[in-house]
Amino acid sequence: MVKMQKRARSEEQREARKRVLLDAALEQFHQHGYADTTVAMITRAASLSTGTFYLYFQSKVEIFSYLYNEAIDILKEDFQKAREMQASGYLKLLAIAETYKRFYRHNYAYFRVLGILHINQEEFHNSDLPINRRIDENARELLMNIALILEEGMNNNEFRELDPWVTTTMLWAMFDGFFIMQERKSLEFAGISFEEILNQGFALFSTSLLKQG
Repeated sequence: MVKMQKRARSEEQREARKRVLLDAALEQFHQHGYADTTVAMITRAASLSTGTFYLYFQSKVEIFSYLYNEAIDILKEDFQKAREMQASGYLKLLAIAETYKRFYRHNYAYFRVLGILHINQEEFHNSDLPINRRIDENARELLMNIALILEEGMNNNEFRELDPWVTTTMLWAMFDGFFIMQERKSLEFAGISFEEILNQGFALFSTSLLKQG
């Protein structure tokens, strides 16, 4: 029994160190970007040795991939709650949109991991780590919440007959585009607020799905 307790404490310590490294990595990637963040910077921020880092992660790519999956998981949980609401398909899509806006506002470091920092980073995109293969599966599970809302709305005669997966991908691309424009401050010249263009963009897209008459 004593040995089991020691083993449990050791596992707790391992998980605690791993969490410290993940939190330090999230901060460093957020502050310095992917390319300019090094393992040494992460371990220094975590007050742990480089050797300790490699007990938990093979590389910078792998720890970034863990954070990427954590970002998806945060969104996926809230997307599922929106999908399970007792409401119309339109209101469920609106809840999805509000969820993504909250994610942007309140989980900004994770948003940058998910939507910005990996762009043009071939090291990340070409990695064949098991955790990276999980990313594709996890992202599909995330977006399936939207596809199922659309499919249900079509079955209930609320939405027009469209390919749910293609429509989901279009909606996601639209939202990503708005957020990337906001990151680049591309809306300032037009004198339009981010909230205004996001809300109007969603309204135009979602109302176009509604069946007329």
